[in-house]
Amino acid sequence: VGDGMDCPVCHNAMVTLELAEIEMDHCLACGGIWLDRGELEALIGDPDRTQEVIQSLVPTPIPNERRRGCPLCDKRMDKVTVGPFRPEVVVDRCPAGEGLWLERGKLRQILAGSGLAPDSKVQTLLRDMFGLEGH
Repeated sequence: VGDGMDCPVCHNAMVTLELAEIEMDHCLACGGIWLDRGELEALIGDPDRTQEVIQSLVPTPIPNERRRGCPLCDKRMDKVTVGPFRPEVVVDRCPAGEGLWLERGKLRQILAGSGLAPDSKVQTLLRDMFGLEGH
């Protein structure tokens, strides 16, 4: 598994959480989550829907915002909006396609918007793990 990754925001070592056989890296300090493509697909549970989410990512330059380095390849990540949610969900995407960085609470918004029932197994596990109550 290697040494694990450092958080792109606060540079603490992230912990790997296993959630229903899905491994994701989580920063205990800021609550962010790193998902690679396979993990996102496993969470959403539907390759077509995952493709829709990935294709819905719209580059969203944010002026004066320092771009974060990808925790895997260190390239500067792009700000992207995950569509078509209201309010918009802006996440960081590795330009090399390594994965997505989601700040605290963003994963819940994406899963809610992807049509997963709020009582789905994944939502329940996330609530248990992160105490995600609409953060």
